[in-house]
Order: sequence, then structure tokens, then C-alpha cells
Amino acid sequence: MSICYSSLREEAIIAVKGVGGIHLVCNAKLKHAVEKLRVRKRRPNKPFALMAKDWLVVKAYFEISDVEMEALKSAAAPIVLLKPKPEASRVLPLEIIAPGMKRIGIMLPYSPLHRLLFDDEIDWIVATSGNKSNHPIIYDNKDALQHLQGVADLFVLHDREIIMWIDDSVGQEVDGEFQLMRRSRGYVPEALAIPLPKKLEEGSVEWPTVLGVGSELKNTFCLLHNCKAFLSQHIGDIQTLESMQSQLKIEDHFMQLLKLKPHLTVIDPHPDYLISQEVQNRSSTGEITTIYHHHAHMAACMAENGIDTPVIGCILDGTGYGPDGSLWGCEIMVGDYISFERVQHLQPIVLPGGEAAIGHPWMMGVSLLHEAAENRNMLEEWAVECFPQYQSMFPIVFAQLDGKLPSPKVSSAGRLFDGISAILDICTESTYEGEAAARLSELLEASVNPADNIAVSERYPFESVGDQWNIGTMIGSIMNDRCQNVSKVMITRKFHHTLAAMILKGVNKARRNHGINSVVFSGGVWNNRYLQQLTKELLRKDGFSVYTHRKVPSGDGGIALGQAVCGLWRRMSDHVLIGSNESNRSIC
Repeated sequence: MSICYSSLREEAIIAVKGVGGIHLVCNAKLKHAVEKLRVRKRRPNKPFALMAKDWLVVKAYFEISDVEMEALKSAAAPIVLLKPKPEASRVLPLEIIAPGMKRIGIMLPYSPLHRLLFDDEIDWIVATSGNKSNHPIIYDNKDALQHLQGVADLFVLHDREIIMWIDDSVGQEVDGEFQLMRRSRGYVPEALAIPLPKKLEEGSVEWPTVLGVGSELKNTFCLLHNCKAFLSQHIGDIQTLESMQSQLKIEDHFMQLLKLKPHLTVIDPHPDYLISQEVQNRSSTGEITTIYHHHAHMAACMAENGIDTPVIGCILDGTGYGPDGSLWGCEIMVGDYISFERVQHLQPIVLPGGEAAIGHPWMMGVSLLHEAAENRNMLEEWAVECFPQYQSMFPIVFAQLDGKLPSPKVSSAGRLFDGISAILDICTESTYEGEAAARLSELLEASVNPADNIAVSERYPFESVGDQWNIGTMIGSIMNDRCQNVSKVMITRKFHHTLAAMILKGVNKARRNHGINSVVFSGGVWNNRYLQQLTKELLRKDGFSVYTHRKVPSGDGGIALGQAVCGLWRRMSDHVLIGSNESNRSIC
């Protein structure tokens, strides 16, 4: 391994074949090596994970709780998000490793080969997946030599065949619990117990095998059989032919492993999901039914927590297709595994350019300003103040906001975070999914000035009109604070408090109408540590029982579990039969 040590000291990038695939590694202490890796991998801002020589090195440079240490040192060996000590910034180029992030993903060596990469001088390496953008991780020697030429300077491979690739798991501590954000190596294929319909509990009917195929982003799939849920490893975004083929290969592998074939397959009804279209085109799929995105989110948290009675669901994410044909993403719902009702939601906001706005948060920022501006002059003044570099593109965005050009609307917490992030000039262009929202929430991690601490009651105004929250007054107040040079940290914290207050009000409305005290959180926005802890605290003070994800991701990586359990309960229901006109119903 001497050539590896010398290469790492000389800023080389090495492709290392581990347990589940190829890692690209470099010396994490060398700024130019990390920058070179970013350029070669075409990954300008998305955070890299670090591998430490041992847990003593981690403890020396990062703050770590007992819960985090237990996860880090466990047999599963996930990546754990940790807050660096001041000492870390003196030896590691943290702004290059994880731009805009206040926590860094840390893992320990989990194979003998990984341990051999360290010596007395090398105690930190970057370890990121060896793959092309939007493609599965490479795990075959021949593919590595072919596709990583020009990326890696050196290859450390072995002849032990990897049958099926698997990515690293990722998690964080929230409110004293370790919560998985990506469930993969170390946790798959561990089975999860699920609540059963009475007919199955009584053994009066034969158990059907159910497959939930998951979402298009952060895809996993789930097989249900004999009281257990088998959730696949993290597969990623299904947006290319290669990723689709990889998903099908892993699915076939699971079927062979478990010797199962589904009687029922559950898909998302979004008309543009490639994975749903692929399932419908299969000749051997059997029965197919659909479960809406946010219903699946709610059901996933219910199933993980063993709940078999109706709940109030607080579902906050990017976007998902709703029963009304619009894009949802900030919902208070009431329901069970069979049906649901939407109680409260964010007002629909124009999504300029459709999905293009996800990569250009400034567009969402202009859309939010449009909701608050009293007239066109005010909108134009605000837009120029916040986004002067994009003035040449204002006419086409304004045309969409005015309805002169077609553009969808979305009631999404994720897109709300994007827009606020852009208005505060934290992130106006996203280079990876969720970057703007993540940078906004991470800003609170940097708030160490006691003067920035404000009461939860200090928030922005909002209006509840019918079944929706209107946010025009909140955005106007944020702009007023911005013009008064109020700190970004203060504005961000007040925004978080406002969103928590909206949720509290919506959940109380659901309890008044339905008499339910159990609340579940699901959707990727709940990876926001501050928002999750604050909202849980407020709800618990009002007498609610709050349930969150731990073993299953709150983001789209958990969707498949909810799909499969809903499919099972519907099939066993006396009221809903698969294939009937009611199979896709909600109470909406």
C-alpha cells in the first residue's frame, strides 16, 4: 500500500473497491486534492463524506454525542452528520468539503481495505461514490477502469465479485434519536414489522405479496410478505435508462433472494414518473393500484411506528402529485392506510418554468415576492433588489406569474424554503436537489451569538383562509426585515417559527374536526433538525403524541413502504377492492 500513501500525500484521487462498490478517495486535508475531485466528478457543491482513521480522530475534531457515537461505531457503520469543532477547520478545508453546510458526513472504515488506506500521517480521507452524475455507483472492475478513467489517478481493486452494489447509509441525531436519511448498506435487507389488517391477524385469508415501487427521486422499493416489510437499499433518482435498469436488476435480485413474486404492485399515479410507466408496461406485473405520494408518506411513518388507527399527518416535502391533479408538498392530512382527507395546506404558488425552478431558486423567490407585492412596481423593485443579476430573465418569469404563459402551481414546503433561501441571497442557483433549502436550514447551525436567540413566539404573520395558509403577509414582512438589514440568521429563525406555528394551527384544526391526538411527520423537509425539534415541542405542549421516522427515511426513500402497506390494507378492506373504481379514492 506504500504507493497509495505516497499518492494520497501528492493530491492523487484513488478509486477503491470496497464492500458495496467503488469509492473515489483523496486526502481530505489537501484543499487542492478535494477541489480536483470536485472538478473531475463534476460535483461543484454537493457535500462530500469523510472517512476517519478511527473514532478517536473523530472525537478530537468533531462534537459527538453518545447517540451519534453509538451509530458511528455500530456494525452498520453509517455516515453520521456531525458538527465540527473549531480545531477541524484548521486541518480540513470544510468549505470545500461541504459548501454551506455546518455538519459534515463522517464514517469509519468498515472493511479491511479501508483501514489500509490510513497511516500515521493520513487520518482523514474524502470517500465519495464512484459514479457518473445521476448514474448508479460502479462496482465492477472493468466498468471502473472504463468509466473512471480521467477521474481517478490510481485504481485499488480486488477480485472478490460484488453481486449487487449498495451505497453508504446516512443518518443524523435529532431530539436524542438517530434517524436515517438514507437507508442502505448495513440496514438492508433487515425486515421491518408492520401493522396488519384484522383479516391477516386472524389468519382468515391468504397473505398476498405486495410490491411498492417507490418514488422517482431517492428511489427504494418495498416487498411485503408474511408480516414483514423488506425495503431495498437506496437506489437514487430514476431519471436515466441506466438508473431504471439498475432498479429492475436490484428488484429481480430481491425477488430471487426472498423467493417471492408480487400479487399486487403499487405505483405513484404521477403521469410523468418513469418508474410508474415502466411497471404499467410490464406484461407480468399482475394487479396494479395507485397510492398518492403524500398518502404514502403518511402511511410510511404510521407503519414504522406500528400505528393502525387514524392519524394526523404533517407532510412537508418538495413536490408530489395530488388527487386534484396539482402539485402538493405542505399538507395537514387526516387518514389511515385506506383513505385520507386534506385538512390544511399551503396556498398554491406559481412554479415558474415548472421543474426548472427547482434548479433556479431565484425563480421561486420572484414567485414568492409576487404573492406579497401590492402592485407591479413593488414587485419589480423587490425583484431587482433581490436578484439584480437576473433582470434580463424577468419578463418571461413575470409573464408566467401573470398567467400569460402556462406554468404549474405548487403548494410545497420545499419550494417555499427554496424561495426564502434565494430572497436572502443564501442560494439562488442549486447544483443538487435540495441545496437551497438545506443551506437555509443549515444557517441556523451557525447561530452562536446569544443576541440572535429569540423567543418562539417571535415570528411573521400569516393568514388562514379556508383550508389554506396564505403567505403574502409573511413574505412582505421578510422583505421589510431584509430592507432593515435584519440578520439573515434572525430572518431564517423567524421563518422557521412561522412555519411551525402554521403546522400547530393546522393540527389543532384537524383535532377539533376529527378528535385525533396522534401526529406523524413525514417528507424530506423534516430532515431539518431545527424545524423538527421545534414543531414537536409545540405539539407536545398542546397534548399531541408525535411520531417521526427513525429506521426509514422521512424523504422519498420511505415512500415505497407507505405504498406497499396502503396497498395491502386496501386489498384486505371490506370497503375497497383492488380493481374497483374506488381503489384510488381519497376522502378529498
